Amino acid sequence: SLVGSEMCIRDSHYLFRYRKHVDFLKTIYTNFKYFPISDALKFPIVIGKNTDIKLGSIKFNCPIKPSLVRLGTQPIPVIEDGFSRLVVKNSGTIEIGGLFICQTGVKILIREGAVFSVADKVKFGHLSKVVCHKKISIGNDFRMSWECQIFDTDFHFVYNTEKNKYYPRLKPCLLYTSPSPRDCS
Repeated sequence: SLVGSEMCIRDSHYLFRYRKHVDFLKTIYTNFKYFPISDALKFPIVIGKNTDIKLGSIKFNCPIKPSLVRLGTQPIPVIEDGFSRLVVKNSGTIEIGGLFICQTGVKILIREGAVFSVADKVKFGHLSKVVCHKKISIGNDFRMSWECQIFDTDFHFVYNTEKNKYYPRLKPCLLYTSPSPRDCS
């Protein structure tokens, strides 16, 4: 198993591989703004070009290592020139549990008081959208294709005229993979 500098070199290979798409100044600034120096020097967050990032409160529920969070560093040349703007606006809390990748053009909006958490090996495809008003929690090994959307709100109140009752427009969104078909009920 790799330890220390060997692991850092292996994980830093990502920066070299995608260097054309990484905004190194934004990556350095963001890591030193949000983390203590010992963690910032590992560069757990790598930010691509043409991004608008406001991370707010972010916490790692896993060991911090290089290139753990990759935001907008993987363009899709088949679709376009790969420079669709990635936007993250976080007024709540982001919890990271492992590798988290967002391709170009992804939009993530987290409202004040909301919690957006991802486990390990989570990837959002090109031009996908996430709107979190309360809670969105995504489990391990989750991949979302191009132009998909996850919302924990429908932005509308629903009123039942027969029962004279409003239904909530916000509900937590929990997305987990099941280990085996028997576990589904």
